Amino acid sequence: MHTSGMWFLLACTAAEESLPKESVADSGDSGEVPATATPWEEADFWTDPGPLQPLMVDPQDPPGPEWEVRIATSDDGQTWVAEDRLIARGMSSLHLLITNEGLIINGVLDRRHLEGIGLDLPSDALYAIVTADLETWGSHSWPIDGASYTQSIDPLLYWNAEGQVEAAWFGTSADGDPAQQPGPHPIMGGIWDGRAFVEDGPLWEEDGLADPSICVLDGKTWLFATQDASRVVAATAGDGRSFEATELAWGGPTVPFCWEEVDHLMVLAQTTGGAQPPELLRVNADGSSEAQGQFWDRSPFPPEFGNSCTSPVVGQLDGLWVFACAMSRPG
Repeated sequence: MHTSGMWFLLACTAAEESLPKESVADSGDSGEVPATATPWEEADFWTDPGPLQPLMVDPQDPPGPEWEVRIATSDDGQTWVAEDRLIARGMSSLHLLITNEGLIINGVLDRRHLEGIGLDLPSDALYAIVTADLETWGSHSWPIDGASYTQSIDPLLYWNAEGQVEAAWFGTSADGDPAQQPGPHPIMGGIWDGRAFVEDGPLWEEDGLADPSICVLDGKTWLFATQDASRVVAATAGDGRSFEATELAWGGPTVPFCWEEVDHLMVLAQTTGGAQPPELLRVNADGSSEAQGQFWDRSPFPPEFGNSCTSPVVGQLDGLWVFACAMSRPG
């Protein structure tokens, strides 16, 4: 792994420390779910099996190809060891949020897999698996209030410039593969109101956008995305909402994941559909960028885990480096 990656947790932790820690409302005797300043203030957040339990506990194995969430860990960010444990099935297009308490991994649910195990879940919600210790995993879903589209694709939670949690996703109502949908693809934004993410309109809209990832550097918000399934592009916004495209076009890698370091951003992305090692890009505050090469020389995941490692994400939990990706396993 590129050694500059050792700095990115500092920015995430600093942002989180500015978050309000008290509940923003009391539930009283109404029976309603109490409003919270952050989603993970919900009771038993890190251990509640939640709606995705059938994908994680004694996961069923229907016939046909599927996605599997796998993780690898490292003490130094250099030498990685794959865990034998299967974290979840039927989930891909991952994104990672680091909190002081644990890790939140958002993802897209494979509808074919859900049908195969008889699990019916709404498509206009945000889904995540969570852990505070890498041993016990829970899951959650959050509604989108005021959703303009029937599907929320490639969801993520991220820190805004004020250190508050927000959400983003590619919104579509089209059937079939959303990546092949012609015309502009809106990256929608959502603001946490204590119980749900309230849609706040499109953040950025261009042809062929997917897989958003959002970071803040020097008060400016950056939105990275895949475009036309062939390159990573970026837009910036001073207010965190009105994004304008930059000249960045990183050809080849796709499905970006960004994080902030001391004076620049790092972007990790899959290559050749995840069949080759992920690659890294350094992005400076002035918009210039430099390719940093491969994340690792050889994947720690054995061949029996699958033939590709897609939507790679990386972070730290209690000083331990954690890498996750969605492995494509043939049926």
